Amino acid sequence: GKPTFLSDNRLDNGTPAATTTDTGFSVLNLKDLRSYTFWQAANTTTPCYITIDCGSAKSADALGIFKHNFFTIGAAISVECSSDNFASDTTVALAAFSPASDKVIFKTFTSVSKRYWRLKINGTLSAKPYMAILMIGLKMELPYEPDTPFQLVDEGVEAETNRSNAGHILGTVISYYPIDITCKVSWLTRTWVTDTFKPFWDTYGSLMKPFFFAWDVTNFPTYVYWTKFQDKSRFKIPLSISPYVDSLELAMEAIRE
Repeated sequence: GKPTFLSDNRLDNGTPAATTTDTGFSVLNLKDLRSYTFWQAANTTTPCYITIDCGSAKSADALGIFKHNFFTIGAAISVECSSDNFASDTTVALAAFSPASDKVIFKTFTSVSKRYWRLKINGTLSAKPYMAILMIGLKMELPYEPDTPFQLVDEGVEAETNRSNAGHILGTVISYYPIDITCKVSWLTRTWVTDTFKPFWDTYGSLMKPFFFAWDVTNFPTYVYWTKFQDKSRFKIPLSISPYVDSLELAMEAIRE
């Protein structure tokens, strides 16, 4: 498997619509890139859909969801697309599956190009479904595996400890668990870096917008993060042989769910 990114989103091609929305939980929250604003259904009726009309045929091959309760409530989710707003044409792009936890979801599938896309939430739900981030779009996959050894986990603790005058621990308040992600890949073709990665950096990554990152969706499916580039990140194109970039080094940050 290869490191994979998802920032492309069909929800950005129009205004998403939900079959049911609870008061104060706008479906537009799904595309605002903020992990603390949510869409929530008004009831537990299924199937429940989040649908987007892209205006014209658009492709997708990946699904990303962050901050949801689908495992807890017993939901099964799938991705469907259509050329006629699901009147007579419905293609299942990603077959229904039940998440193994309420942590980040990242799935890839065979690329399909259709005008209408939707997330389907099904099952006998024990509570109203909700989620904060939904992306259905085209992934960006690095051409090669990361240089080894690479740090699969680099997690810390952001905390404040109070002590007595004698130095005894009175208590500790943990704010969050920061995660540093460093991905280095060597000997990429210069054209891939300039034509594929650089546009992503210029229009998205360098703006400090968050995205989904997976180390390896096949061998490490649970090591997926809602992440962003670190504030002092630098984009470099080091050349020793002009057709190839010596290495691409990416420094990202996330938090433990």
